[in-house]
Amino acid sequence: MRTIRTDQALSEFINSRISANLSPRTIEWYEDRLSPFVKSWPNLPRRPEPIEDFLAIVQGSPETKRDSFNALRTFFKFICQRHRIPNPMEAVTPPRRPKTRMATLEANELVMLLQPVDDLRDKTILTLITDNGMRAGEVCSLLKHNIKQETVLVCGKTGWREVPISDETRELLLQVAAQSADDYVFHNDHGKPISRFSIYRIVRKHMEKAGIKGPKLGSHRIRHGFGKNFLV
Repeated sequence: MRTIRTDQALSEFINSRISANLSPRTIEWYEDRLSPFVKSWPNLPRRPEPIEDFLAIVQGSPETKRDSFNALRTFFKFICQRHRIPNPMEAVTPPRRPKTRMATLEANELVMLLQPVDDLRDKTILTLITDNGMRAGEVCSLLKHNIKQETVLVCGKTGWREVPISDETRELLLQVAAQSADDYVFHNDHGKPISRFSIYRIVRKHMEKAGIKGPKLGSHRIRHGFGKNFLV
């Protein structure tokens, strides 16, 4: 089996991101998270164990560890498809989020929340949050050109990052984006870019309609429901 140097694989990946017109900040985000992996493994691992060993020593918050996992997942998917080799990341379990006492939605409540929603914008917002745990601020600032094939590019608390999305979520996003007259994906009822408060009201309205009771009926509760149930 031919050996692939990890630094060469990273160069191929970064060049592909540049060709896809990702922003310099996003390129830097990938380089920051993948460069330590290159130093740890000069030759591209073909088994999941080296990747798991690397993720185990990543320093920082749970969000930092999950960012490293997401960067590696996107990197390995690209390289393995290009070189037609098995993808070891498929056997790597995502880092778990820490347990929290915050009220969260159970899996059946997430289903109840999404099923009766007819409004395209509202359904897309709810699906997006439950799909990957995006923050309300990230949803507000989402731009049309940042909807990629399998991810969306968002600006969060730690800077720019790519967040995986399902095929269903992407299709909904494209439908909403097609109705937008400017660069933003989501707008309020007056045609202006949507605010965090508007998202909170949308989430609260549909939680109440679904009969979901409890404190803090907002997007934060859905995000933690996502983390608890690992919907991606």
